[in-house]
Amino acid sequence: MQPNQQYDNNSQGQQPAPNGYVSPTGANVPEYLHMEPVADPVVTTQKRKKKKLIVLVTALLLAILTVTGAAVYWYMQYNDPQARLYRALEKQMQISYMSRMYDTKDSVSSENEIKSSYKAETDLSDPVNPKSRGSFTESGYVNGNKSDQYTISTEEIMTKFPTSVFRFTNQTSASVVRPLRTTGKWYEYSYLLNKNDTSRKEIQYDLDGQIDLSEINSVQGIVLSGNLSSGQRDSLMAYIKKNKTYPIVDSQTISIDGSAAMQYTIKIDRKKINELNNEAKSLLGLQYFLKLSTDSSPDESLRLLVDNKTDKIVKIVYSYAYPYSDRKFERSMTLGYPSALSIAEPSGVDYVAGSK
Repeated sequence: MQPNQQYDNNSQGQQPAPNGYVSPTGANVPEYLHMEPVADPVVTTQKRKKKKLIVLVTALLLAILTVTGAAVYWYMQYNDPQARLYRALEKQMQISYMSRMYDTKDSVSSENEIKSSYKAETDLSDPVNPKSRGSFTESGYVNGNKSDQYTISTEEIMTKFPTSVFRFTNQTSASVVRPLRTTGKWYEYSYLLNKNDTSRKEIQYDLDGQIDLSEINSVQGIVLSGNLSSGQRDSLMAYIKKNKTYPIVDSQTISIDGSAAMQYTIKIDRKKINELNNEAKSLLGLQYFLKLSTDSSPDESLRLLVDNKTDKIVKIVYSYAYPYSDRKFERSMTLGYPSALSIAEPSGVDYVAGSK
């Protein structure tokens, strides 16, 4: 065999088979001996479904984790003590009507404890011109003598405050306790020393004495209360937050009449409270600035109780321990929010006093 012929035969032996496969020996190999395996369609379908299920479950778990995380974050933010207090302070500026029950206890000594209560209802639908009525009861012993008990009951209506107050008083006592102008009838007097004094722009009050009418019949006070506009609320809340007017010393959950409430112990900063009230006076265009006395004690305490369901202030408690004595003073104010009030001047006012 000629060399060229052998080369041609070898070249022809290395030609690829019709199926594209070349045997190492150059022989043609049938296609069924080297074909790719054919997948079982049932198994393939199951694998695809399993992959889809894994992807779906993973996506579902991620969605649950995301929603749960957001819910937990919202819950923590919503129930944050500082956030709840701010909501309560803002809601206090969205009320039209308010009732208050003041209970005061002054332990002058172990033998002489003076108790008083004052129920007030105030129409704050017009925060510039509020109207109030109140009933006051005080009882105690004359000079600590338990055989000489006295009771004073008073009704008051404030529709022209502070230039005028209508008062009806009754007193029962074995001795004269309070110098009262008249009893058993309505009379009118001016809360101001001079009712015609239009230059007066400030009224001062305190927390550790008899209930002050200026505190009753005003938007101003320890906390701002009234039917303020959205813009006014936003401005005053921004002021409160910026100046940290109500710094929290402690907060804890307690129960009031079976309902959960957050009790805040607040560090009293009289200067900041006065600055807030002055800000409200300017913003609302009020005639008088209600100034809290700046006399304070390191033993005084202020507690605000906020209902956990409504985020409304339901109680304010002020207490004070007199230095170097056993004397203690406490005033608790229970708040309610009626849907409506109607307050009008009394009839039959037959005695007019000059000033109180």
